[in-house]
Amino acid sequence: DGLDLARRYHLPERIKDFIAQHHGTRLVAGFYHKAREQAGPEANEVDKDQFRYPGPRPRSREAGIVMLADAVEATSGAVRPNTAVAIEKLVNTIIDDDLMQGQLDDSGLTLGNIKRIRESFIETLKGRYHVRVRYPGNDTLAAENAPEASPVRDASSQETAVTPAARQSSAPSLAPQESPGYTQPLTDTLEIEAVVVLPHAAAAALETAVAATLRHAQVAPPAALTLLLTDDAQIQQLNRDFRGEDKPTDVLSFPAGATLPGMGEAVAYLGDIAISAPYAQRQAQAAGHPLTAELQLLAIHGVLHLLGYDHGEPEEKAEMWAAQTAVLAALGVQAIQPTET
Repeated sequence: DGLDLARRYHLPERIKDFIAQHHGTRLVAGFYHKAREQAGPEANEVDKDQFRYPGPRPRSREAGIVMLADAVEATSGAVRPNTAVAIEKLVNTIIDDDLMQGQLDDSGLTLGNIKRIRESFIETLKGRYHVRVRYPGNDTLAAENAPEASPVRDASSQETAVTPAARQSSAPSLAPQESPGYTQPLTDTLEIEAVVVLPHAAAAALETAVAATLRHAQVAPPAALTLLLTDDAQIQQLNRDFRGEDKPTDVLSFPAGATLPGMGEAVAYLGDIAISAPYAQRQAQAAGHPLTAELQLLAIHGVLHLLGYDHGEPEEKAEMWAAQTAVLAALGVQAIQPTET
């Protein structure tokens, strides 16, 4: 369609080349995974090549840059990263995937060119998504300045009231607990990126849950992860792009297993967790327990996935559920189990 329009309006040949080449022969992952899901037992018979862009791959440096810029723009617009770690991971993942697939082999881009492209994209996104929200540790969001009953809001400011039953009367201690297994300050461990607004205590309780899970699993510091608080639309986009399921869900985990340079020692970057705050609120209300408890459960569940836990088989599920129960008990939260995940 793009080429037809370009011909109709007599665009230059160079622009036509960009249109034809900027997707290369990448896999259209959402449609491919949907086809596998619909194929059921015959999923392995689905031909991956039938779900690729027709190409050709970029045949000039300019077309290669357009390919990378288009992917970075589209992905960053969907997930809206607003920490340096998340931005660098997004850019590096996209570029490295295209390099591994050979999408840039015919572009004429050198490794030096690609290094400068990485740096330029990262700096551009840092300027674009400059707002960073961290709880606690951000003086502008101190507890005394936050309303006691702040509602959950999505990115378009449509309010959803938090009922009294969805607020915890006595939140767990927000201070990190000293232990031989994990003593690092929580704000050095967890970045919370928010496209919704939560009660301050609920957001702080997420950090407590993450730290408690790392202690339970005996993860040696320093380690780090990113937790993205989304609305339903954003987590549906992530679910569609990465799991081929076009619906919202409560929590998604994206293990990284990467090592990042730190101040004096390397930091194990565990990965990213996305939680839909409105979805969590609905589940909490349906189950009759506090919103903070539901958020803590989903954070625990997400961290355990980053650490290799799963629940596909009965034995795996029993192990993961036992770990969740143990962490909740350590937080003084009554044992609850996920209803969606």
